[in-house]
Amino acid sequence: MSEVTDIEALERFVLDNEELVALEDRVGSFNVFDALGVVHQEIKHSHFLAWLLDPGESHGFGALFLRPVLMDILRSMPPESRPFNPVELDGAELGGVQVRREWRNIDLLIECREPRIVIAIENKVYASEHSNQLSRYQKIVNEHWAGDPKVFVFLTREGDEPSEEDWTSYSYEQLHQVLSRTLRRHESTIGDDVRVFVEHYRRLIGSRLMDDPKIKELCEKIYKQHRQAIDLIVQHVGSKGSELLCAIIGFLESKPDEWHIVNSTSRYVSFVPRSWTVAMPVWQSAAEDAERPWLGGSLNVRGSRCYLQW
Repeated sequence: MSEVTDIEALERFVLDNEELVALEDRVGSFNVFDALGVVHQEIKHSHFLAWLLDPGESHGFGALFLRPVLMDILRSMPPESRPFNPVELDGAELGGVQVRREWRNIDLLIECREPRIVIAIENKVYASEHSNQLSRYQKIVNEHWAGDPKVFVFLTREGDEPSEEDWTSYSYEQLHQVLSRTLRRHESTIGDDVRVFVEHYRRLIGSRLMDDPKIKELCEKIYKQHRQAIDLIVQHVGSKGSELLCAIIGFLESKPDEWHIVNSTSRYVSFVPRSWTVAMPVWQSAAEDAERPWLGGSLNVRGSRCYLQW
């Protein structure tokens, strides 16, 4: 069997790839949170959760989302650590709720006056705990709300173990399950605009922040059948240096009046200020068709390093 060229491998990857189509169908449908670049930004997740869990917010459904989330958090706690039973919360009115964002650097802080409870949530999507955050935040909350029942929640993608024993581990998969149940249970009462908005976020969690066995299976099949093409793509654009190179090229292309790209490959880009193309003569080698300035700059990628030269 003749060896497949790189071009042929790339063509097969694009044109003869039913698994890629299935993967795109599973994760590639339009999602407003994807469009806004929310998935990698913890602060944006916290903003949305603050909006969703605040009974006084514009969704207009009071504690419809807050109550089941708090009940699920209480179920995740050891019974002896719960300020009260989740069943008691189910019938409570949840009055006087105030949701704060970044209060004393705490991602989410929920204060409820009836029943009396304070919930501090530290949200980690991709970053990890650092600088004794949990112990510091716990001390701040304990000092400010001395004597009040408190719950400390460590929200992560996979339910990571917190460094402090008084913090409860809670995962985005658990949050996904709560939102799914709430949307199903109140399907006929939640307005279309709010339902679609929450559904987009629920799907974002499911496809980006949770392990999906079907996605894993599709990815394994795609890599097995198209390894040459995928390795080639990673070689050209997958490194940190290549990402920087692409960003530099994009910046230069966005300012055509200021910069002129002379040539670019997967390893380097050469460029000059636009004014130089007028002020300086050009030269042309016998081996090349393109005319080049006598002086210019280049950004070269070598392994994991980038070098800027003039």
